[in-house]
Parts: sequence; C-alpha cells; structure tokens
Amino acid sequence: MRRALAFALALAAGCGAARPGRTAPPTERPTLRVEGLEVAVLPRPTEGLVHASLWIDAGSLDGAPPAAATLAAWAAAGSAEGLRARTSPDLTTLWAEGDRSALPELVERLALALRTRELAPERHATLRARLDADRRRARALPGRRAQALAMEAAWGEGASPFAGDPGREAVEGFLADHYGPARALLVVVGDVTPEGVEARVREAFRGAPAAARDRATEPPSLEEAISIEAGTETRLSVALHAPNAGFAWAAAEALASPERPAEVFAHRWGASALLSPRDGLTETVHATALVAVREGRPPAPTSPHGIAERLAHGWRAGEGRLAEPRISAGVVCADDGGFEACRDAARRGFARALELARAEPEVTPRGPAFEALAASGARVRVEAREGDPVGFALRFEAGSAPRGELALLARLLADACAEAEVRADGEGLTLVARAEAAHWRAALDGLARCALGPVRSDERRRIQLLRERRLAPERGWIARALAPGAEARVAPEGSARQLAGLLDPVGLAGELRVGARTTLAIVGPVPAEDALQRATARLGLLPEGEEAVAPRWGEPVPLVAEEWEGEVARVVVGWRSDAGGRDARPVAEAFARGAAEALTAEGRLLWFAGDAGEWGAWAAVALEVPIERLETLPLRARDAAPARVEVAERVEAARWRTSDAGEAASRLARTGATRAPAPSAETRRAIVRGLRLGAPVFAIGRPQNPAAVRRSRRR
Repeated sequence: MRRALAFALALAAGCGAARPGRTAPPTERPTLRVEGLEVAVLPRPTEGLVHASLWIDAGSLDGAPPAAATLAAWAAAGSAEGLRARTSPDLTTLWAEGDRSALPELVERLALALRTRELAPERHATLRARLDADRRRARALPGRRAQALAMEAAWGEGASPFAGDPGREAVEGFLADHYGPARALLVVVGDVTPEGVEARVREAFRGAPAAARDRATEPPSLEEAISIEAGTETRLSVALHAPNAGFAWAAAEALASPERPAEVFAHRWGASALLSPRDGLTETVHATALVAVREGRPPAPTSPHGIAERLAHGWRAGEGRLAEPRISAGVVCADDGGFEACRDAARRGFARALELARAEPEVTPRGPAFEALAASGARVRVEAREGDPVGFALRFEAGSAPRGELALLARLLADACAEAEVRADGEGLTLVARAEAAHWRAALDGLARCALGPVRSDERRRIQLLRERRLAPERGWIARALAPGAEARVAPEGSARQLAGLLDPVGLAGELRVGARTTLAIVGPVPAEDALQRATARLGLLPEGEEAVAPRWGEPVPLVAEEWEGEVARVVVGWRSDAGGRDARPVAEAFARGAAEALTAEGRLLWFAGDAGEWGAWAAVALEVPIERLETLPLRARDAAPARVEVAERVEAARWRTSDAGEAASRLARTGATRAPAPSAETRRAIVRGLRLGAPVFAIGRPQNPAAVRRSRRR
C-alpha cells in the first residue's frame, strides 16, 4: 500500500521520489602519481599566484592520544618556513602560497614536512605549551566548545584535536606511522601546468620515507547522540555526518549563513558538516535531519584553498561506509541555576526533532491534491501542476482573535518575511510566497523559518497602522455596525479604535501558530511525497494547541456615528445575511457592486466590498455625501439593494487568479481546493434574499460631535 501510494504521488508530481543528496557530485580527481605520491594539478587563472597543499589521510582519530596528530602537524609545519597546518578527525593539512616563481620552494617545503620524523625535546615542550594555550582558549569560548561537543558526541574523545597530553614518543610515532607518500595527496592550484609541477614534485619527494602503517579504512563507531555540559553562556552546535563529501557540502550550503558559516570534515566513512546555528536546538536538528534526507548538489568552491579542500575531501571520503546520514549535537548550557532544565530540554528536543523529521506522513488523496497531517495536527496540502513558479501559502486560523492585534502581527510578519505577502482576512492570516521550482526546498524552509520564528513587538509599526486606519476608517466603522461580535469578517485589517488600545501581538502569535490552526499548501512542479514529508516534519515541531472558535455576528447596530475631520460626511451603508456559502463571495461582491451603482447619485463612491462564507454574507458601500443629503439617504439605501446579481464575471476572474501558483496555494490552504466553483442558483437566491430582507445599517462620520448625528437620526 505504501509503495503504491508513493508511486502515485511521484506520477502526480511529474517526477520520482529520488533523493539527490545521497549521491556525490562529480569531482576532479588526482591525475598523477609521482614517487608514490598522488598529485592533482588544477590550473586556474590566479594572476601568477600558486596554492600548494599536502593532505595526509590521518587525524586525531588515529592519535594516541588524539592531540598527537595536532603536535605532529605543527612539528611538520615547523620543519620549513611559511607552512600552515590544520588537523581534523581524519585529515591533516599542510599548505603554503606564493608567486608562481616560488613553486619549487613551495613543493620542497611540503616534501620536508612529509619527511619529518624527529622532534627535539625543546621543540616538544614549546608545542605542548601551545597546545595547552589553544585548549584553554577553546574551552573559554562557549561556541567553540559546543562544536567540539557535537563532534565528540558522535566519535568520542578522538574527535578533538586537543584531547590528551602526548609525549614526544607519541608524536614521533604518529609521524612515522602516517606520514609518507602513499598516505598523502598533493594539490597545486593556480597559474601552473601539470608538466611543470610533475618535475618539481619528482625532484623534491624522491626518497621520501614511507609510512609504517596503511591507510585506516575500518570506520570507528559513530553515535547519533547529544553531548551537554555547563558553561558561561548557552551555545549549541549540530553536526551532520554524511555518506560522502558532496552530500556534506550540500548540507553546509543549505543550512549555513554568511554570519554563521559551516565547517566540513572528510573522514574514512564519509564527511561531516559542522554547523553553528541561529535557531534553537530542536529547530536546527530538525532542519538538519530534513536536509539529510532531501538535499541536492553543493555549490562550486571559488578560492584556491576551497578548491583543494573539496578535492581532498573527495579523495579521503571515497571509501565511505555510512549508509545513512547521522546527526550529533553539542550544547553548552549556562551554569546560572538553570543547567538541569536546559540539559533536559536539549535532550528532549534532540530526540523529538529526529523523530519528527524522519516520520513518514499518512497521505490522503483529495481530488488532484494530496493532504497529510503533521504530528502537531497541522495540515499540509500539495497539488502538483506543470510550470514555474511554485506557490506556497502558510495559513493560521484566527477565530475570534482581536483584530488590532492580528493586523499588527501581519505587519510584523511581513517585516520578517520579505519574500512573502502577508494577508489578513475575516478568518485568519496567510503568508503567500513563490519560488522557482529548482529552489522550492530552500523557499519552503525560508518561509517556515520566518513565519514560525520569534516575533518582536514594534511600537512604531502600531503607530504607523493607527495612522493608516485613521486616514481610511470606514471599514472599521461599518464592521462595528454589521458584526459587533465578529468585526474581522468585515474589517480584518483592524480599526483605529482597536489599534489605539493595548496590543499583544507576541501572545497572539503563540496562540495562532499551533498545529490545530495551521495549514500549509504547496502548488507547482514539486515531488508530492517529498514535499509532504518535508512540510509535515517541519510543522510537526509546533505545539498542538486548540482549534480556532468562529466568532458570532452579534446583533447589528442600526447606526454607528463617528467623528470625522473631513470637509464632507463619510457614510457606509451595509447589509447582512445569515445565509451564505463556502464559495459564495462573488455573490456578496456582486450585490455590493449593484448597490454601489444605485447609490452613486447620492455622493462620491469611495469603495464597495462584500464577502460570504458558511457563516453568512455581508455587503457594504462607502460614499462621501454632502450633509444636506444625509436625511434622505436611508430611503435611498433601502431601494438600492439589487433583486438579482450576475456572478459569472467574478467567478471567472477568481479562476483566472488561481492560475497563479501563489493564489492557487492560498485558496488551497483556505478551502481545500485550488479552483473556485460557481455558487449554485439556490445559494445565490438565498444570499440575495437575506441581504435584501435585513434593514441596511449605517456608519456615519461627519465633522461634528457624533451625538449630533444621533439627534439628527431621531428627528
């Protein structure tokens, strides 16, 4: 059953459910073998500069203790001037840069480093002091310590290049065991030719001693675990251990940022990407797990060292034994009295994130779309269609949430989600975004990150919204008259009166962003199974929460009188009906348009609007009316209600709108279908009859005290 459903999903999406991140991208390979040494020459236009690096397939995992690898690298780098060194769990790197004319000297320095076998007592003492200083410095930085914990959680102490206090014999033993031409790769990048490099390498490396031990290929155990300790402040790091180097680089590109770059380490069973995330632990582990099962190809490096590093990673990780990606994490919890709570929360978050990211959702076909439920109860709907772009709509049902707070929250989310359009309507809040099909995964993750990320209240935004509503207040006025118990159905953007009060958009965000109120819709050329799995896993992190409670209309108010500073009165005439329908908005809009045409003789038309749902229907017309015509307007308004409406044009316009993927996704999130059916003749008649039977209500704003308007109404 599961296979059949997966096959159907793949056909609907127009492509299979392949996981591109599981295969390594093609990479340049070493092309020469000189004196037993593998050599890669990569000509690049570098304006006469040359980057030469020597990669030895041993690291801290091979040291006894692990820091023996670090001291060996420093000792080798110290054998020649200008060399730099770095040790990772399974690789040691020595490198230097210089002008093209210095190529013979660069190669000779690396050859001297590879020949290093002895370490003088004085030099050993100096390197031990350097090791102690670096170790203290790393422990004093919570971020660096979290990174070390993430690696140690997977491999144990061997992952740390600073672990242990190696004696001189241990360092010399490491050099003799692992430093030799057959265990190394030389990479030369820059303005060079293979022929020129080969001659220099042959001369410099001739007679270099062999390593006493063969290359290690049997991988040590790799645990999917979390390591936690106390520190001065809370920091975290996550490591993704991938089957190959290309996979790890793709993950690093997908998850890192310019402010928080990732590090990638190759090892004998694959490669690892080490991340210092901006999000919380649960969210980061979760996103990393999603990347681990769904990511694509890595970007090409541009710097000479990056080019050499990418090639060396493919060389070392070519014997990968890891069948599936694994994740480890390191957390430093601030030791400020809350260590136990931080530790327990980190463990729970780590386990839950992995569980949710790897869960297979139960999928239900619904017409041309598929629907799945996340663990939190959030709904995900996916409809495959041809052609760019892909449309996304993330919707939160608001129920009876205060409208001023909803309008402010919409503005704050719009600030956070620059690539999305944020819409407030009578029943909730929707974020709509579009992206090219090739980048749909990144776009989905970005939308979820900004829409579900931290919300911070902004008083400047509230004041800005308040000014906007005061300039155009009519929608808020008529909302109070038509639906005093459910003003959002008429004025989802809020009113000046609401925005002038105390607002808590942060609290409202917590109330809305729960599984029971969240729906994500995706429309476009995406693999449906992949999209459903990724989206349900992401939304599974939400708290379950409670479903939104639909507000009641409340009794209509015949007249709402407001102060208005304009030169002429502003009047809004409204009609309300308890009869409605799910796709009946065109009926209410057509009714409003007919009424507006009948009332244009009474004043200057400002706007007309209408909406309908299962809760009922409303229509409204806003005008600027001379004071002397206010007395006769109620009679004119009763006669303005149309007896019948034509909706074909509006239904067709709605269907044209849903040809846009973003609009289609918005409708799919709200109603469960991308196309709007025409309301039946029975529905049209019921709504029009309901709107006509009810007496119209009025909202009037004029440049005088509102009490005078009421006295005028009584007269």
